[in-house]
Amino acid sequence: YMDNRWLSGSRTSGNEEVVTRDHLRSSYERNTAATTYKWIVRSTPGNGSRRVDNDPKKGNCLKYGDIMYLQNNYMDNRWLSGSRTSGNEEVVTRDHLRSSYERNTAATTYKWIVRSTPGNGSRRVDNDPKKGNCLKYGDIMYLQNNYMD
Repeated sequence: YMDNRWLSGSRTSGNEEVVTRDHLRSSYERNTAATTYKWIVRSTPGNGSRRVDNDPKKGNCLKYGDIMYLQNNYMDNRWLSGSRTSGNEEVVTRDHLRSSYERNTAATTYKWIVRSTPGNGSRRVDNDPKKGNCLKYGDIMYLQNNYMD
């Protein structure tokens, strides 16, 4: 829709806001807030550390149909979580491990399904025409939240 918009997490005083901003617009966004624009692809939530060597699928390609977690690189214990609030429309970065509610009741809000097309909206991972194919640089993908169809 427009240039100069990047996904940025762990914003505001509670480190929960997710926004799209112009990462290049100011020295603050380019330098001080630089890691809020970086995301770590995970196969599991792990223990909250941003260390990339602790993921069991480290080094494997991300495939269409995979379910993944996106951890914000600004600070430990911040994952992208969707389908939040009463309308199931808000996206936030929260600590997936901080409470039994986040670990259990809200667990699927932290999971994202990698898609090649929007499909019919079902979360079934076997309905993607490119299921099992590795994503390549330049590919366009959709991220579907795993909380609900």
